[in-house]
Amino acid sequence: MKRGLVIGKFLPIHDGHIALINFAASQCDELIVSMSYTDQDPIAADLRFSWIKEIFKDRPAIKPAMIRDDFDNEKLPLLERTKKWSEVIRRTYPPIDVLFSSEPYGDPFAVNLGNYSHLIRSGKKNTSNIGDDDKEESVHSLGLHSVGRSSLFCEKGMYIWTRKYGKVNVGHKAC
Repeated sequence: MKRGLVIGKFLPIHDGHIALINFAASQCDELIVSMSYTDQDPIAADLRFSWIKEIFKDRPAIKPAMIRDDFDNEKLPLLERTKKWSEVIRRTYPPIDVLFSSEPYGDPFAVNLGNYSHLIRSGKKNTSNIGDDDKEESVHSLGLHSVGRSSLFCEKGMYIWTRKYGKVNVGHKAC
């Protein structure tokens, strides 16, 4: 069985989150959607969690979960920061096979978890998260077009890099 993970605060959950979760669920047998929260969040954790459960209530393979975020230290470099996250995730959930993310923390988090990550990127010109060997692989050569900053998920503008242990491979496009 392949188990995936999507993390987030979902403040509030929006179409981009839902698209990421739906894509991730299509790639796994089971998907844990881990919603982190603190007492200082502007939207109550119980309310946000109820939204996630309601949206995915007819999808038994999607497993919403809540976790108190009392372990994050934003002052740490991302690799060290996500190492702490990984330790908590390993203690809290069953083994994770693949991490799905659209955020810069995806790579270091996956490395610290010791698994694959599927990074979903919009067609932005910033290629800082793409390995040197793949920078010449342009968005256009993948048959995609750039999308605006406000839209991460676009029918013809989404591309995915599959990474394992820091090595980049152009995976597939979702169209």
